[in-house]
Amino acid sequence: MRGSITPVVPSGGTIWFEYNPPEFESAKDVNWAEIGVPGSDSPVQQFVRGGLRTLSMEVYFNNDFYDGPWDVRESVRNLEALAEKTDDTLAPPVCLFQWGEFQMPVVVGSVTTRYTMFDPSGAPIEATVALSLRAYHETSPELDVTRREAPVRKAKRPPAHSGRDGSGSVFAPPEEEGLEAANGLATAGNATTEVVTEGESLRTVSARKYGTPKLWRALAAANSGLDKVRDIKEGVELLVPDPRHPLGIIERVTAIPEESLAALRQAQKIGMEGAERALLQSPGVTVT
Repeated sequence: MRGSITPVVPSGGTIWFEYNPPEFESAKDVNWAEIGVPGSDSPVQQFVRGGLRTLSMEVYFNNDFYDGPWDVRESVRNLEALAEKTDDTLAPPVCLFQWGEFQMPVVVGSVTTRYTMFDPSGAPIEATVALSLRAYHETSPELDVTRREAPVRKAKRPPAHSGRDGSGSVFAPPEEEGLEAANGLATAGNATTEVVTEGESLRTVSARKYGTPKLWRALAAANSGLDKVRDIKEGVELLVPDPRHPLGIIERVTAIPEESLAALRQAQKIGMEGAERALLQSPGVTVT
């Protein structure tokens, strides 16, 4: 079940999380007063009032979630608007946070955005938004807590091309063995492991290991135990396929058109040539 946050006072459109947060933190304060008693080793604790309950989480957005062109800044703007006053109430909206069976009326305490990858034009590809939500309690007006149905995810389409080993797609019939061939390529040759450092993504690892960020889907396929980009965080150990194999892996697990394949072939060629030049320039390496 996908998580969401919906303005209810005043009402507004539901904001769905493309990827559920890997975790969220719940906290509640209680206010106690200390009453000193002469001759006592410790003060008496007197309950004053209950404190605020808060939820903290990180929400991840990525352009690859969408079928067509989309700017992740649009999703970020929708969340940031929840921290701004509305014309109806002259205050930020009261919202309903839902994640599976869990739901809670909230107001937004803070929204902090970090953009982590950009396309050649400078538009962000990835964004991580840290949300701080504050529990909202009021007897009136009555909040609309109707459960919202999540929209349908990206449609599975037929393979976009045909290759020598079949359609080369996760949508291909099992007898074409596309996934099995991809798994074989992932561990064949000089496959290595790489520990992710702080702030890295599949694209940055691809750029460092293959000379181009465009081959990141090979890393995603080779590490299918991870939830793709969401679980790529500091300390995670990635399987890195041999630099000769990423394009072959991508062909077998992605419905990708021929013009895109041509661009990836060029990117892989340039990346491998750069890696070879770096190797030849390393101290102690001689050409025979």
